[in-house]
Amino acid sequence: MIKFMKRILPASLRHSLHRARIRATDRVQLFFWYRSRSNGFPVPPVDLRTRVGSSSIESYLTQGQRHVYDLQHALGVIGQEFASFQAILEFGCGSGRQTRWLPQLTRNRAAIYGTDLDVPSVAWLQTTFPFGNFSVNGPQPPLPYLDERFDLILAVSVFTHLTETGQLSWLSELRRVTRPGGVLLLTTHGPHALAKHLQESADQRPRWPCSVGNPWFLWLFGISRDRPIYIGLLTKLNPARRESS
Repeated sequence: MIKFMKRILPASLRHSLHRARIRATDRVQLFFWYRSRSNGFPVPPVDLRTRVGSSSIESYLTQGQRHVYDLQHALGVIGQEFASFQAILEFGCGSGRQTRWLPQLTRNRAAIYGTDLDVPSVAWLQTTFPFGNFSVNGPQPPLPYLDERFDLILAVSVFTHLTETGQLSWLSELRRVTRPGGVLLLTTHGPHALAKHLQESADQRPRWPCSVGNPWFLWLFGISRDRPIYIGLLTKLNPARRESS
């Protein structure tokens, strides 16, 4: 019956019916997941969740929670935890997949900020999450914050979408808004991406830095006024830059 319907229905109608089924399923999932697994905060609609690759509510919540606990573990390597910081920014917060778990881990002690270039996601956060301050940023710096505003900045699966020029530009901007001695915690591509990158011919290589880690690697950077160590590490890990130097 399903195969027969696929043959006789036009593609546009099939697509509309598929979207309607997803939305109906989404409403049912929202009803059952809201109290049991969403840690008390509303879950964004499916259109916003799909923008970060998690259409199902279960995947959206569990991935966000796992990412945040991985970040917590990484902070533990340097003897810190989320509750150690006073002002936290999630750069590329999307619809709050990671941000929603921060009040619990900071024990409500930190000022929480989020910024993203996706206007609908930020608008949803501004009207839904009372604990945070959320703003829209452009595709290029600057951010709408004063110098040395934050002592912890997070960026999960953001730099993987930027060109090399974009990465260096945003690293410089994030350094501007980070306090001396603060921490920048970001993720980049893992070993599989690095191996594939190294195997490609020189004229086909994409111009972005790759690092190591599995499934994605966390770089911890202490930021100071006189030693931008993160840029030096980034340069060393970029095969294209290394060959041209």
